[in-house]
Amino acid sequence: MQTPMKFIHKPTVVKPTVVEAWQWQNQAEDEWPPWLKTYQCNGRGVIIDHSGPRLLIFTMDDLFFVKINDWIVRGPQGSLYPLAPLIFTTYYEPMKS
Repeated sequence: MQTPMKFIHKPTVVKPTVVEAWQWQNQAEDEWPPWLKTYQCNGRGVIIDHSGPRLLIFTMDDLFFVKINDWIVRGPQGSLYPLAPLIFTTYYEPMKS
């Protein structure tokens, strides 16, 4: 039996990736950033699920659930994905002007 080993995550970013992000705090749709209001993928976009409350984001490969206080990240190619606040602050920091 092979003994498990420990690994350290290697830094892989040579050049920082710039993304846009917005924290959802159950704001009304008219307060969303334009890129979130207009997002479409395969005829679907972002849907408010009032039973949660949560947002549903449809992508090419998956359906993402966004909880209150999650960050919605828009990648360089326009893809959207949610991140929990702790994960977001671990990997991202505001750009300096």
